[in-house]
Amino acid sequence: MTIQLTPFRVRFALLALLGVLPLFAFAPQAPRAATADKLPAPSKHAWTREEALAQLKLYPHDPYLQYVSLQLARREDRLQRTVTEVERIAPVTPRERVDLFSIFTGALAVQESLQLDRMRVPSTLRPGEEPTRREIIDIARLRGPQIKSHPWKEMLGDKKPDISALSRMVPEDFYFVEFRSLNKMLDVLESGDLWSLHLFNQARRDARTQQVGERLRRQLVLKTNRLLRPFYDTVVEEVALTGSDLFAAEGSDVTLLFRAKQADVLRKRMDGFLEEAIKARRDAKRREGEYLGVPYVHVSTPERDLHVFSAYPEPGLHVRSNSKTGLQRVLETIKGKSLDGKPVHRLGDSTEFAYIRTLMPRGAKEEDGFIYLSDPFIRHLVGPTLKLTERRRITCCNHLRMIGHAALMYRTEYGQAPKWLADLERAECCPGTFNKDDLVCMDGGTYTLSADGLHGVCSHHGHADRLVPCCETPLAWVYPDEAKEYERFRGEYNNYWRSYFDPIALRIQVTPERYRLETIVLPLINNSIYTGLERALRGKPEPLDALPVPKRNIASIAARIDKDAVLKELNVDGWLPFPLDKDLVSRGLGDQVGLHVYDSAPAFDLDLMQSLNSFLGVGNVNGMSLNNADFRIGYLLASFNAPVYLSFPVRDAKVVDRALAAFEKALTERARKAPKGGWFALTEDFFKSELKPGVPMWSYTFRLEIVKWRLHWARIGKGLYVASKPDILKDLVEAEGKDEGKPEPDTTANALVRLRARNWNQVLADYRLGWAENNRQACLRNLGPLASAGRAVMAAAENRPPREGDALNEEMRRLADGMYGVHFFCPEGGRYVLAADGRSCSCSVHGTAGEQKQPLAASNATGPGKMLQHFGGLTASLTFLEDGLHAVVIVERQK
Repeated sequence: MTIQLTPFRVRFALLALLGVLPLFAFAPQAPRAATADKLPAPSKHAWTREEALAQLKLYPHDPYLQYVSLQLARREDRLQRTVTEVERIAPVTPRERVDLFSIFTGALAVQESLQLDRMRVPSTLRPGEEPTRREIIDIARLRGPQIKSHPWKEMLGDKKPDISALSRMVPEDFYFVEFRSLNKMLDVLESGDLWSLHLFNQARRDARTQQVGERLRRQLVLKTNRLLRPFYDTVVEEVALTGSDLFAAEGSDVTLLFRAKQADVLRKRMDGFLEEAIKARRDAKRREGEYLGVPYVHVSTPERDLHVFSAYPEPGLHVRSNSKTGLQRVLETIKGKSLDGKPVHRLGDSTEFAYIRTLMPRGAKEEDGFIYLSDPFIRHLVGPTLKLTERRRITCCNHLRMIGHAALMYRTEYGQAPKWLADLERAECCPGTFNKDDLVCMDGGTYTLSADGLHGVCSHHGHADRLVPCCETPLAWVYPDEAKEYERFRGEYNNYWRSYFDPIALRIQVTPERYRLETIVLPLINNSIYTGLERALRGKPEPLDALPVPKRNIASIAARIDKDAVLKELNVDGWLPFPLDKDLVSRGLGDQVGLHVYDSAPAFDLDLMQSLNSFLGVGNVNGMSLNNADFRIGYLLASFNAPVYLSFPVRDAKVVDRALAAFEKALTERARKAPKGGWFALTEDFFKSELKPGVPMWSYTFRLEIVKWRLHWARIGKGLYVASKPDILKDLVEAEGKDEGKPEPDTTANALVRLRARNWNQVLADYRLGWAENNRQACLRNLGPLASAGRAVMAAAENRPPREGDALNEEMRRLADGMYGVHFFCPEGGRYVLAADGRSCSCSVHGTAGEQKQPLAASNATGPGKMLQHFGGLTASLTFLEDGLHAVVIVERQK
C-alpha cells in the first residue's frame, strides 16, 4: 500500500515530530533500552550462587554480597531457601523493628533490613494488577511532641547580652554555628575529623569514612588548603554555618555566611572559585536568579556533586549554600520578611538565644566558636514533617543502593557498565522492574542510572550519595502506617522529656595547648537522670583534685557529694562488715569521694571501645541507648581490671583516727570467729602494719577456698584512702606534701573525671595491642567490598588491554569507593592488593580473611597511635549552678 504525503499530512507529521522530540529529551531512561541489542557475552568472573554465599560467610554484613546471593537464587528458583541461609549467616533485624526515626541509626544496618525485605518478594502485586488507592493523611493533622518551652522572657528579665550580627541572619528553627575566624572553624573541623574518625572506627571496628566534609567543600566550591589560610585570616572577620537538619551524611542543606574585613578582595576570590569550577567541569552549568531583590549565582552539575548558590545580600556579607531553599530561608531572615511579606523569626532576636548568651557571654576568652541548637530547631528535628520526610528518603535510598548493587553485578557478569535500568532487568540483575510495583519512590520520583553507571538516581530525592536535602522535599501527606509509626515515636518522646524542650549550646576553644568544650543543661524538673545527679552532687563546687596524686595514677573520678542523701540511698549498714561510725561521715570526713585507677598490666582484656559502640548504638538499627547491658557490664568489669583506690578528704583527723581504732577492734574480733558455710565457707582475716613510723595501715582479707581478696586502708595526712594494693598507699605516703597534691585549674566542680596520659606506662602496651586487633578486624571487613569491585575490574579487563600492579589496584579502590559511597582505608596504612585471579583481595599489613596477620601494637604513624602522640590528658567536669548543669571537657594537646 502506498501512502500519499499530502501537504496536510506533511504538516501534521512535522508538528507531531516537534511535539514528540521534547519528550525524548526528558523521558526516563528505562524505556529506551526496551529495543536494545542482545546482552554482551558473559564474563568468566561472573558470580555463582555458591561463590557468593561462601564469600558472604567471610563478610556477613556486606549488603552487596547479600544482594548477589539472593538475586542468583531468584534466577535458580531457590529464593526462599537462600533467604533462610542468608539470615543464618548474617542475622538481619526484621523490617518492622527498624527505627527509621533515630538520628544515630546505622545506615548499613538499615539498608540490610530494608533490602532483605524487598528481595524476599519484589512486589505485592500480581502481573497486570493496578495498585489500589490508599488512604492518605494531611501531615498538618499530625502533632509533634507536646513539651513546654522554658519561660524565656521571665528568665531573661532586663539583661541585655551582646548578640552577634550573624545570629540575626539565621532562622530560629535552624542550627547555628559561629566562629571568630574561618581558620578556627577549619581547625575544629579537621581535629574533629581526626578524633571522631579513629575513635568511632575503633568502636565500630570499621575503617571507612563518608568524607562528609570533603563532599560539602566540593558541593560548595570552597578551597581550604593551607596556602589559603593566611588569606582567610586577612579578609574574613567572622563566619557562621547553618542548616535545617543534622542529616549531613545522607545529604543536608548547609549555608555559610561570611562577614568580610575586605569585601572586594573576598568577593573576587569567592567568585573566582566558581569560575574555576565551571572551566574544570564541562557538565557544570551557571545560572542567575534573584530572590527578595538579592541576585544570586547558581552553579551545578546534573548529579549535585557540585551544587552551590552564591549571593551578596549586604555590603561585606557573602552567603553560600548548597540548597536553594536554605539560601531563600537565610535571605528572608536577612531581609526580615518572607516572599509574601510576612515577618520572619530570627534566632538572634529570640529571648531564648539572648538568655543563653547571658550564661555564655559572647567574646569570652573561652570562646573561639559557638554551636547552638534552639528550641524551635529541636521541635523541627523531632516534628512529623522532617521525621517522615527523612523516613521516606531512607526508603528511597535503599532502592537506589539496590540499583547500584544490580549495576555492579551487571559489570561483573558482562565486563561493562549498564546504560539503562532495563539492561539490569533483561540481565536478571534486579528483583523486579524499578519504577513499578513496590520498587518505586513513594514520593513519585523516577529512578535512573547515574552517569557512571554505578548508582541509582531519583528525580525527587537525588543521587544515592548526595540526597536532596529534606527541606527541599517536605511531605504534605502520609499514609496511615507512617502516621501510626510517628505517633508511637511521639509518645515515647513525650514520656521521656516531660518538662521542657531544652536547647543545646556548646562553646569551643582551640589553642595550641588544648581543646576546651563547654555546654549547659538547663534544669529538668522531671528528668530522672538530671534530678538524680543533682540530688547526689548538690552543694557548693569544690576543688576536686586537691589530695596528693601518685605518679602511677592514670585516671580519677571525683565528686562533691551530699553525704546524707547518698548514705540514705545506699543504706551501707546492710553490707559493711562493721557498723558505720556516723561521726566519721558527718564530722571526720569532707564532702568528697574519689575513685582512682592505677597504672598496671590489666588482669584480663576488656574492649571498652566496643562498650562505647553499644552505648552510641552506631551500626544498630535501634539507635542510641543507655539501657544497654554491654555498656553497663563493660564499665563495671573495668573497675576490677587494675589496682584501684578510694580517697576521702579528712576534715577532723582526731575523729577519723578514733573511728579507725574502733574498726580495728571490731574486725579483730570478727576475724577470730570460725568460718561458716561448709565447702564454700568464707574465711576472714585482719592485720595491721606500718607504712612508715607513725602511719599505720590496716588490711582486711576474705577468702573463698583458694581465691583471696584484700583491702588496705590508712589515713595519710589530710586524706583517708582505701586501696586494693598496699603499694598504692606507699606511693601516697611518698606523694604527701608534694606539688602533685595542689589543686589545678578547671578542677573546681561537683564532679570530675581526669585521664593522665603522662602516667600511662604498663597499661599502654595492652591498650595498643587491643587497638591493633580492632584495626585488623576493621581492615579485613573492607576486603569483601574491595574484592567484589575487583571482580568487576577483572571482568572489564577481558575486553581491553590488561592493567597490572598499582593501576589495577587503584581502579579497584576507586570503583569500590564509588560503588559503596565511602572511602575504604587500612587504619595501619596498609595497601590493598587484588589477587591475580581477581576473586579476592589482601592487605599488605593484615593479610587476608583466611590468613590474618597484625602488628603487636598499633602504629604511631596512623590511627589511635597518632592521636596519642598529641594527647596530653583529659579533664571533664560537671558543675551544678543556679542556672543549670555546666559540663566542661578539656583535652590537653602535646606538640
